[in-house]
Amino acid sequence: MSYSSEISNTQKGPVKATGSKCDALLPPVPQHDNLLEETLQQPHPQIQLTKREREILGMVINGLTNRQMAQNLHRTERTVEYHRNHLMRKFKAKTAADLVKRAMLSDMA
Repeated sequence: MSYSSEISNTQKGPVKATGSKCDALLPPVPQHDNLLEETLQQPHPQIQLTKREREILGMVINGLTNRQMAQNLHRTERTVEYHRNHLMRKFKAKTAADLVKRAMLSDMA
């Protein structure tokens, strides 16, 4: 067997190299976001927010910290935490990113 026939024989099928350095060359397997799929499939009722909660939600979406929000609103940081926690409960969110995602899906943002 010649060198060129060996090369052509090795290139006929896909490389199945798991657990080796070749794994980095293989395309990543897409991961499913179960929360996103669940929320997209469920109807999103309109959540009633107060004026202050809308302000806080807008600031969360813009990436402000509790301290920055408190300074902008001329309130204590604890008051902002209260409103933010209330928003989290209303949207059934566990993190700020989850809150933003759920607010966007419910057309509140």
